[in-house]
Amino acid sequence: MLAMVCESTFPSSKMHEHVARARRVATASPHASVHWCLHRQRGNVAHLRWLTFFDLPESGALPETTDSLQGEREAGATRTMNEREIRVRHYAVHARSARDPCFVPRQNMVARWWNGTVPAEKSAAYLRYLDGFGIQDYEKFRGHRAAVLLRQSDAQCVRLVFLSIWDSREDIAAYAGIDIERPHYYAFDLECLIKPQPRVEHFDVLEATGLLLGGS
Repeated sequence: MLAMVCESTFPSSKMHEHVARARRVATASPHASVHWCLHRQRGNVAHLRWLTFFDLPESGALPETTDSLQGEREAGATRTMNEREIRVRHYAVHARSARDPCFVPRQNMVARWWNGTVPAEKSAAYLRYLDGFGIQDYEKFRGHRAAVLLRQSDAQCVRLVFLSIWDSREDIAAYAGIDIERPHYYAFDLECLIKPQPRVEHFDVLEATGLLLGGS
């Protein structure tokens, strides 16, 4: 399974327009099976992060989706000069889990988004660690609903996204502590990571469709 992450930042007054554009891009491919729209607002600025999961092998390509995104980017540039460049990243889905096999995130659930990078030579051991202990550690806490581990590799390093879905920020605080934006690192994390990230991002779920545990 593959995942595409589209990120954009824009005036909050443009929210409905941008969600509609992101939805068109996300549904452009017949292989797209799961869509999550995540949102965060700071003052009058909105941050949108749209995840699309594709039932394709890791070697698969998404040309129709990329073409649709390019068209949306060009069209958007003519509508508002306040929008920052849309960023797109592709990942392999390394692991996914959910308490309920029929889980679909509900509106206003909270997504906890952590990024990390490990050297290629340590990546296999670290991925096993996150897929095992990392997910199990989340599952100890009430309010944790699902987790997805994404990876993007090259010859030197592996870039990771560890995304978890929770009922509320209070439930995340039970896991991470009062300052939920502070990462919860263990000794093995610090042994493997290149420059561990000092903060974790949080988004509200705006909309979601499709079963996380469906597909290939």
